Amino acid sequence: MTSHPPADDLACLPEPAAPELPAVGADDAAWAAFDRAGLAFDRDALLAGRSCRDALARACRWHRDRGMEVSCP
Repeated sequence: MTSHPPADDLACLPEPAAPELPAVGADDAAWAAFDRAGLAFDRDALLAGRSCRDALARACRWHRDRGMEVSCP
């Protein structure tokens, strides 16, 4: 009997880096690029959070399927 779930099941997507604000006096193109980067950050943060939630669920299910008592969301 294996005592731990496969390591691949515990992997999460990396946490994204937040975009940096444009310099004071930046033009409209810089602000538009910042807005696009902000939307991409929001999307990537959501996907990373979901991947960690799903990894935790897989680990809990793995333990539960082997008769262990676990309390997971």
